[in-house]
Amino acid sequence: MNYEWIDGVKCGIIDGSTSEVNNKTLEENQGAVFRSGGKGNGNTLNGGRLYLEGGYVSNSTVNYGYVKTSGGTLDGIQMVGGEANINAGTTLQGNITVNGSAKATVGANGYVYVSGYVRIYAKAGSVTINQIGAASLYLYVGASVYVTKAALKSLTVTSYSTNYSFDITDLDPTTIIGVSRSTGKLVIHTTNGDVTINGNLQGYQFKPDGKGGTIVSSCFAEGTLIQTPEGEKPVETLKLGDLVSTHRGPQPIRWLGKKHIDLRGATDRDNFLVRIKANAFEAGKPKRDLWVTPEHAVLVGERLIPVRMLVNGASIAYDLKRRQYTYYHFAFEKHAVVFSEALPSESYMIGRNERDFGTFETSGDTLDATPAFPFVTEISEARKIWQALADRSDAIGIPVAMSSSATPVRRVVRIKTDLGTQATLKDVNERHAVFSIPAGTKYVVVESDAWRPDQIHGPYWDDRRHLGVRVGAVRVSDQQRSVIIDDHLNETCLGGWNNIEDGCSRWTNGKGIIPLARAPKSSGKKELELAIAFPDREEIAF
Repeated sequence: MNYEWIDGVKCGIIDGSTSEVNNKTLEENQGAVFRSGGKGNGNTLNGGRLYLEGGYVSNSTVNYGYVKTSGGTLDGIQMVGGEANINAGTTLQGNITVNGSAKATVGANGYVYVSGYVRIYAKAGSVTINQIGAASLYLYVGASVYVTKAALKSLTVTSYSTNYSFDITDLDPTTIIGVSRSTGKLVIHTTNGDVTINGNLQGYQFKPDGKGGTIVSSCFAEGTLIQTPEGEKPVETLKLGDLVSTHRGPQPIRWLGKKHIDLRGATDRDNFLVRIKANAFEAGKPKRDLWVTPEHAVLVGERLIPVRMLVNGASIAYDLKRRQYTYYHFAFEKHAVVFSEALPSESYMIGRNERDFGTFETSGDTLDATPAFPFVTEISEARKIWQALADRSDAIGIPVAMSSSATPVRRVVRIKTDLGTQATLKDVNERHAVFSIPAGTKYVVVESDAWRPDQIHGPYWDDRRHLGVRVGAVRVSDQQRSVIIDDHLNETCLGGWNNIEDGCSRWTNGKGIIPLARAPKSSGKKELELAIAFPDREEIAF
């Protein structure tokens, strides 16, 4: 067999002269290159490398290692770990299964062909699909899938749970103007045209994907000392089955997760760790500085409360200097309170956000997601806890300068049309503003500044939405008739809107789209009258 050095690894060449390699295990520093005429079946990667440049490779298993294809036929691959880059020029057949911590990327540099019926099973890990022929994609609990609009044209998508991440990477959620549902199809209407998802998704919702939005996790940072019956141990050294001290007594770990975070260039503070200064809650609690993610809950009295609601900029503050870190978490048979740096805080609550962990291990046991203690839900109770900790911060010599009595600034509202023009203001009364818009306008956008209640009133306001303005019903009129438009009050998926609350009004996030498909179709009139209800008229200007 001939050999070549590729990426620092000595690789055997399998081609027309060495026609077939079957049932071989490639360990670290071992590799195989399949070229025209070469065949392989049932090979396993335990740290090794497999390059497919031609020929035919089937039924491969990747426990860990690296696969790269740029030609030939890949017929079936099962990934428990490692990485696979399936590039342009490759033909796929059979099943691709991605599990554990594995990462698979399809068509990053061009079109990947498909032969026969190809199924991609995203059971965990990460799957990215850019350009591919006709294939079926199946989503399971813990899957993280990234697709482009181009890839969606070729995929049929089926989900078997609601706890997955399905990211359409080039779809801006602020451009969504409506959704149409039918059997086996979901059509997302946007200002740039329709995007169709063929198949059946369970429990779908639309939210920013982290590029301008936030993915929330609740975990311990590396180095945190966790109390065990054998003494304190760094969180990163804990293993499945290890006993940890809890309010229920020693409990064995049944689930472990971790992920590395790189925040270089990030500005949204919700992505940063929160540092809890030593003695912030009381003497020795915590006994030294403790870093946790913002969503991590601590026990105060008989209530759990996320740390983000207690931030005071002094004894409890976002650490904007720590831009790279690894976070960890662990779960027991039942949700419990553990002691991190002696501070009572929660264990991981299973089912909350497993997809936010790059790697996790599980015993396979069924775990109970019932909270060990009730969570704080009333603003008055949260504010009382926040104030007590702020007072303690002052007392231990870390003054709190944060104000909790600010009010939102007055917002200026602009109405833009799909034609790129700004609607002309005609009249304003106590509740409505009336505008002129061109006949044939397909949608308008309510633009304004936005603010966050937790940043204006105080972090104990458990409301991190970006609120622009509150909008009620809309009326569009010509000389003959008026039509009430309320899509924005009923359709959950419209771009630029926060959650639906009472059905009578709804907050924008600064750019709320109002579709006007039902507006009068007057051919003889050049302008329509648009009347928009603003329940908080006294807080806005035009």
